[in-house]
Amino acid sequence: MDLLIQKDLLGITLGSKKKLVIIGAGGLGQVISQAAIHHGEYQVIGFCDDKYNKMNLEHDIFCAPLSFIKELVHLEQVYYFIAIGNGEIRQDISKRLGLIACRYATIIHPTAFVDNNVVLGAGVAVLPHATIHSAAQIRNHVIINSASIIEHKNSLEDFVSISPNTTLCGAVTVERGAFVGAGTTVVQGVTIGEGTTIGAGSLVLKDIPSNCIAYGSPAKVMRYTRERTAVR
Repeated sequence: MDLLIQKDLLGITLGSKKKLVIIGAGGLGQVISQAAIHHGEYQVIGFCDDKYNKMNLEHDIFCAPLSFIKELVHLEQVYYFIAIGNGEIRQDISKRLGLIACRYATIIHPTAFVDNNVVLGAGVAVLPHATIHSAAQIRNHVIINSASIIEHKNSLEDFVSISPNTTLCGAVTVERGAFVGAGTTVVQGVTIGEGTTIGAGSLVLKDIPSNCIAYGSPAKVMRYTRERTAVR
């Protein structure tokens, strides 16, 4: 990358904010951008998305294909956030980039509440008015959307997506890559399996297996998204 462009993009000076590149230029990318601005620790310098075929610079923000990140990875002041709603795609991009966890930003909107003993991984977003209570464990690249409630001792594994206005009661486990639709309530102690999608407005009263689509009140498995392995 041209040194003049690099200087213009990053504006790196002593005491300046950390620089943030958002991966994904759709609606969620814009939400993360605004959350980062309110968070105050990061300055958004650009968006990477493969809908762009070249780098464009406008008003000190660049838009570029994902391959442009290779021009930035040597700059320790630059951090990244994968703002893609689909957890499987987030996982694929994470593998493609091969960045270590500390290069990913965790963004907490100032109106959110996160208890002091909550464990937050890398690349996590906690969006406006969300609440995470005591002893919850939130792994890497989890998105907790607006006004959601994550009660005590919840465990959310990597690449989980929690949609707006969702309530997870105490000691709920949401396994890797699962998606919980808007307005869903999951009662205490339930496990939602890996890669499963829970439809919006559901009431989940019992464990839901991996790799399926479930919805309703109470939620029931409607179909499996991958062939189940036979029990031997």
